[in-house]
Amino acid sequence: MFTIIKNPGKSFCSCFCNTEHWLYGSRYHFLFAYNWADLHKFAKIGLVEALILITTGLVFLPKLNTDTRSIILTGAAALVGVLFAVFGQVYQTGANAYDFFLAWVIFISLWVWVSNFAALWLLYLLLVNTTIVLYAEQVAQNWQGIFVLTLLFVVDAMCCWFFYCYPDIKRDCMRPAGF
Repeated sequence: MFTIIKNPGKSFCSCFCNTEHWLYGSRYHFLFAYNWADLHKFAKIGLVEALILITTGLVFLPKLNTDTRSIILTGAAALVGVLFAVFGQVYQTGANAYDFFLAWVIFISLWVWVSNFAALWLLYLLLVNTTIVLYAEQVAQNWQGIFVLTLLFVVDAMCCWFFYCYPDIKRDCMRPAGF
């Protein structure tokens, strides 16, 4: 079914879907999953922080093209969420879930604006919407469902309006290339 690709002219997808690549990568996943409980709390947080530093450092390599840098930065933004999840697990902060997502939104905001990448904007808007919904469920419990849905619609419509109808504001750096 899957074969080893020896021709360097093959596409990235066919190389990425190779069974050996998945098996090679999954062994490290299972190694950390099996030993996660035995790791010291500083090792857990340090491991995730090291991954964030490595992925963020890869963005500054001059030989990478813009799309590759943006994909790596999107991965770093996802790792920020992993860092907050590990921190919450290790220290049992007792914070509301919306605090976690709000902090995630705040910490990746600069990367989102600088990268100008549609997938990262999508992740950002997903996190903003999740923050609003969790805030409504955990803090503002008297908000009605229709108000929350209207608020989500207004936030998303403002983003669409900003990107599509008003591109004159810093045209090159504010509007994501994928939109």
